[in-house]
Amino acid sequence: MSKISFTTEIKTLGSVRHRNLVRMAGHCIRNGIGLIVYEYMPRGTLFDLLHQKKPIMELDWNARHRIAVGIAQGLAYLHHDCIPQIIHMDLKSNNVLMDSELEPKIGDFGMAKLMISSSDSFASSKSSIVGTIGYIAPENGYSMRLTEKCDVYGYGVILLELLCRKMPVDSSFEDGLDIVSWSKKKLQENEDPFFVLDIEMFYWSKKEKLNAVKLLELALSCTQSLPDARPSMREIVGELMKLSSGIRRGSKRSRKDSLASP
Repeated sequence: MSKISFTTEIKTLGSVRHRNLVRMAGHCIRNGIGLIVYEYMPRGTLFDLLHQKKPIMELDWNARHRIAVGIAQGLAYLHHDCIPQIIHMDLKSNNVLMDSELEPKIGDFGMAKLMISSSDSFASSKSSIVGTIGYIAPENGYSMRLTEKCDVYGYGVILLELLCRKMPVDSSFEDGLDIVSWSKKKLQENEDPFFVLDIEMFYWSKKEKLNAVKLLELALSCTQSLPDARPSMREIVGELMKLSSGIRRGSKRSRKDSLASP
């Protein structure tokens, strides 16, 4: 981490308090080397949970919805409740840490930008695109002025990871495709969204499947090419809350139970 990124992270983490933002336990600088100590997150990163944990951990509707809501609430706090507004600028599943209850917490604020007013955007150098491949909003490649809608795009990519259980740039995709373009291509070729969604969802209840499709629609809305067409994080939280009703915990049938049924 560069000195600038380290300083940015210390200032940002020292000024924010939210259950879905990682808590800084302490920091020190010695001989030009900086160290940040975070609260312990036993489940590791969301990326590990989705793509690397063996054996694969089954995630029911309640778990995926909780993760989606937690990340959205953390971002909504940064965008709408912090003064000045904070834009994360490197939102990805590797920067979302998971506690023992699968509550997500956003971390790594080394690239975060503080906006002085709601009408502000920040200048991005053409020679140094901000973010991580697969999560970078399209405007980051051509616009010198970037806003919080870059975070919304990254959030949409994370939703697709959560729903499809594929990496943003996955070896199963055709050359040149990322998870956004792959999802849109698959849906154009076949209107059935379950050609895109995680196979585990095949065993969910009808209500859970319907909510998964609605969550997919929200993910695609977040990853629209035009920044102004994307919803705000506050609007996203509102849409997610609508999906929380009518699903009781433990309603998911496991794959084993489904296969055993006549």
